[in-house]
Amino acid sequence: MFTLDTNPIVYYAKDESAVVNRLEMLVKADIPRISTITEIELFSRKNIPQDEVDRIGVFLQYVWIVPPDSRIARIAAQVRREHNLKIGDAVIAATALSLGSTLVTRNIKDFRRVPGLSIEAI
Repeated sequence: MFTLDTNPIVYYAKDESAVVNRLEMLVKADIPRISTITEIELFSRKNIPQDEVDRIGVFLQYVWIVPPDSRIARIAAQVRREHNLKIGDAVIAATALSLGSTLVTRNIKDFRRVPGLSIEAI
């Protein structure tokens, strides 16, 4: 099972071939998960071109969006407190941890500080 960070979807929307290929493989193998925070981050970027908005919208039809619940909130708070992550990153990490999934990201530097979090660099 895989949880996607925001940045792989951004590069997917920008049509970066390596990312497009990997994410399409993940979608074919299983339904990737994303945090609601990822959805917020994707659509709140300044000056996002409409074609990227459209590609993101289509891609999100193939993922499960996981809303933060109390368990994820508590894990995120602990991750943020102990590893000094931004709140968005802490919620994304907590989502992957709560699901027991591998986080797919380019943000290896920050996420590798979280013990027990399985990470795949993309």
